[in-house]
Amino acid sequence: MPESRRLVQINQVLKEYIGRFLEQEFHEPEIGLLTVTRVEVTPDLAEAKVWVSSYVSSKSPQLILKKLRHKSRNIHLALREVLTTKRIPKVNFLIDETAAYVDHIEELLKKAQRKPGLDNRA
Repeated sequence: MPESRRLVQINQVLKEYIGRFLEQEFHEPEIGLLTVTRVEVTPDLAEAKVWVSSYVSSKSPQLILKKLRHKSRNIHLALREVLTTKRIPKVNFLIDETAAYVDHIEELLKKAQRKPGLDNRA
């Protein structure tokens, strides 16, 4: 079922606001820069799944999630000031592995091009 226009707008507002919140309030040098890549709110606004990626961190995704979950209450309280909806969604963080997957595929392609005996013409 396609998302309603309202949910699309709420997803976008949450993505922008949580991204700014993390940029301003989430200072963890060992994790580095976090980017909110996607947000999906349930139709009843009970929950918001927030995917983040870290381009700098070599730390485990579980450590990143633990630190984010520690901040989720502050984010929820801050969202009360931004959203005019009756319900404020509970924020659940997930790690977006897309960037790591793309890097892995690119590395495999580079290795395949370097193998002797393969036609390396472009």
